[in-house]
Amino acid sequence: MKRIIISFLLGFFIGFFLSYLPYLRKPSFDGYVKVYDYEIYEDSIILLTEEGEIRIYMHETQIFSIKHAKEKWIRPLSHDLIENILKDLNAEVIAVSIDDLKDGIYYAKLYLKVGYGIREYDCRPSDCIALALRYDAPIYVKESLLYSPIPQSIPA
Repeated sequence: MKRIIISFLLGFFIGFFLSYLPYLRKPSFDGYVKVYDYEIYEDSIILLTEEGEIRIYMHETQIFSIKHAKEKWIRPLSHDLIENILKDLNAEVIAVSIDDLKDGIYYAKLYLKVGYGIREYDCRPSDCIALALRYDAPIYVKESLLYSPIPQSIPA
């Protein structure tokens, strides 16, 4: 009976550890370049890297949230609310990456440290950038995107 219980507990803990293992790895940003600065315009943001730049068109509400990321308002903006929720849950933004361009739309990922693990979430670049600025988290751009043709429309 002892062997059965010990085997069960050992199997349970090994299974639990293996299922949690992907969250323990730090994300790799090989093939990415780090954004060192940005410029904001009425209809877009330009992310500047040592290798080049990338222009992302956004709606004015998204630009507003990025432009005012470090300001505190009487009432929280949407990204301020997300920041407050993450802080309350002891989670923090550790990095964001802009990974792909399909049909004129950029795709990004948000990396959160939750407990001892790191979680990865699909996210709009505008949301990623707004949260990264609030957390002073690094922004990475896939190097191949620096040489992609610039989309001329604002995605929904």
